[in-house]
Amino acid sequence: MYNESIINSIPNFMLFFLGRIILGAFFITHGVNQLSHLKKFITYAESKNVWHAKIVVPIAASLLIVSGLSIILWLPFLWIATTFLIPFLIIVNIQMHAFWKMSGGERDREFLFFMYNCALIGALLIFIN
Repeated sequence: MYNESIINSIPNFMLFFLGRIILGAFFITHGVNQLSHLKKFITYAESKNVWHAKIVVPIAASLLIVSGLSIILWLPFLWIATTFLIPFLIIVNIQMHAFWKMSGGERDREFLFFMYNCALIGALLIFIN
């Protein structure tokens, strides 16, 4: 005889764990990529009139890495990651991916990035519960 709730919870846990790895890895790789190509990302941020881009970009990249690690490792301060990432993504969408101000191919590209960030916000909202 087996306890059915335990058997059913194992696949759910594995799926939840896999989802955390994928989501956390996304933020880690994005942060590492920003730090690896820092000058390019600072230049891009400056072109979007980001305030003190030379300071903000490396700090944001580092926080992306820390937040990604906390999602994967399910650290006790996971709420800090979601508390940082959700407003961060909203601000990035408004400041960096304002597709409504653009036209042509640039508008299409920025709309895609805007929607990526919206999807990430949706995934992060799951962790708030």
